[in-house]
Amino acid sequence: MKKSHVNQSHLLILVKIIVIWLLTTAISLILNTFGWQESTIILTFVLGSIVWTVLKIPYIYGTILTLANVLTFNYFFTSPYYTFRVDDFQYLYTFISMLLVSSFTSYLVYTSNKNRHIAHLRSLNNRYLFQLSELLYQSLDLESSLNDAKDLLKNTLDSEVKIKIFDNVEDVYEFIETLDYQLREVAIESFMTHLPKIQLFGSNTVSLFPIIIDKEVIGFIIVNGAMLSADAVEWMSTIGSILAIAKQRIESIKLQEISKLNYEQEKLRVSLLSSISHDLRTPLASIIGSSTILIDQIQADNKDTVLAKNIYQDAQWLLDSVENILSLIRLNNQNLNGLFQTMLIEEVIEETIKHFGQDDLNRIQIDYHDGNIFVNIEARLMITAFYNLIHNALKFSEKTVYIRTALQEQFCLIEIIDEGIGITSETKEKIFERFYSTKPIDKKFRQGVGLGLSIVKEIVEAHDGTIHIKNNHPKGTIMSIRLPLLKEGK
Repeated sequence: MKKSHVNQSHLLILVKIIVIWLLTTAISLILNTFGWQESTIILTFVLGSIVWTVLKIPYIYGTILTLANVLTFNYFFTSPYYTFRVDDFQYLYTFISMLLVSSFTSYLVYTSNKNRHIAHLRSLNNRYLFQLSELLYQSLDLESSLNDAKDLLKNTLDSEVKIKIFDNVEDVYEFIETLDYQLREVAIESFMTHLPKIQLFGSNTVSLFPIIIDKEVIGFIIVNGAMLSADAVEWMSTIGSILAIAKQRIESIKLQEISKLNYEQEKLRVSLLSSISHDLRTPLASIIGSSTILIDQIQADNKDTVLAKNIYQDAQWLLDSVENILSLIRLNNQNLNGLFQTMLIEEVIEETIKHFGQDDLNRIQIDYHDGNIFVNIEARLMITAFYNLIHNALKFSEKTVYIRTALQEQFCLIEIIDEGIGITSETKEKIFERFYSTKPIDKKFRQGVGLGLSIVKEIVEAHDGTIHIKNNHPKGTIMSIRLPLLKEGK
């Protein structure tokens, strides 16, 4: 069917050049009967040789027409007439000049028309690219974008077009496996080389254009039935790049929307948590104060003393949990740099131990080994960190808890040392994780919610410090904090 179409096309071209030759010859003969000069007749044949370029006849046929016009001029209009002989050398020179002028002029016109046609096609291609870019830019749905691109390519190429884009390379592999054997080999080659591939299957041409993101092929444009020029191949490759950018843009917008939604939800959650925590603080402080007064007023052997102490301990546990939550919120929501101030580490520790009752204070022993040490800290957060560490040491030990400070190179070293049950190697790996908690040995302490030490670690790291756990021999634990010495402008 296709071969028959090609033969018809060649036959039509032959008919065109025969018609042009006959018209040129007829006009020249008419002009000759009126006695027009040979130079005018030559121009008629030259013009006839140029006409083929306007009718978009292939160059090889135009050359045949030019040669036929030269021979016709020799036959009808040069002596001896009605022969192809040339008696006068001047005529021979005229024929050669006529042939060269006709050929050269025709070539220039042909080239000009061809370049104009190429420029027109490129202009159309650029317009299509602009339309496609505009469609993809306005769309927030990838499937809709691909349908728009497919429709535009179908109308432009007048061929069957498929566009396949996947989320990962594994899906591309699976798609390639679904293709028939011959096309699969072409797709694999395109996938491996990242280059377009054009393959002829019988009378049908199939073109594959890879769609590449981050140096990985994540899809193909498949054109079935169109023989594409070099410009068209380059144009299709550009469309592949546009589709890749569109996919990235749509995914980026979706991620931004998800991030924005998560941020709003987190903001709402933190706001709600902060509000609840602040609202709980006041009544808990009141309960602790009231229970303390009750304990002092009730006789020691009275059963109500146990009840009052339980109220105090539970309220204190709740207040500690609330303080930890508020510290966590403050860490996440504030820029601490503007809140740092220069303080003596001794003052911070003294302020921390004020939060403990007399029974706990009797078990705390402090050693300021190197005297006054200045650090740049956010006092409220650091008091929270020290409180959690001292509270844990008291909770897991029935003996004295030691607090020691010292200078260590360019750091202030703070150690909280207990002689309790110690920490296993397995526990050490998890101890700073949020919501990880262990059971205290002292029944007066309730098991924590597992926020304390994770908050301590975050506070210390926010101060460019480090915290480590090591064993205290013969038993117990040493929590070691290193904070940078005074930094101006912190």
